[in-house]
Amino acid sequence: MSSYIDLRRHLFALLPSDIFNLYVIQIMQTITRIFKAKTNFLHLLAVFLLAFFTCSILFVLIIPLIYWMILGEGAEATRIEDLPLNAFIANWGALMVVLIVSSIIGLRHTWKGTFSCAKSYFITMLILIVLYFFRVPTWNFVLS
Repeated sequence: MSSYIDLRRHLFALLPSDIFNLYVIQIMQTITRIFKAKTNFLHLLAVFLLAFFTCSILFVLIIPLIYWMILGEGAEATRIEDLPLNAFIANWGALMVVLIVSSIIGLRHTWKGTFSCAKSYFITMLILIVLYFFRVPTWNFVLS
């Protein structure tokens, strides 16, 4: 019984900053494991191609189609599309959707302990962020 009481005293003696430090150490160890994991290049290629084409289809086809179905055509639709929130969604919505899905899948692989798969998802997210900045020049090049 005394060991139970001693354990409770030690748990209640921890300050919130100590608990925070324990979580930070655990997160840093997980990040280190992900960096040290061997990269499966076939998995990385498959994840990247799937994420790239999903982002492209969302940006080129699905988001404009949804805006057209909701707003229709005309002066009022043009005014609504020019609002800052709608411009943000039209420009960055595709990337946000793909990044959120990739981060969820990457975190699930991290919790399962398959760090090489998680590493593929995180590398894909970094590459997509860099490539997304060049979407307009690339799109103009493809169309011309």
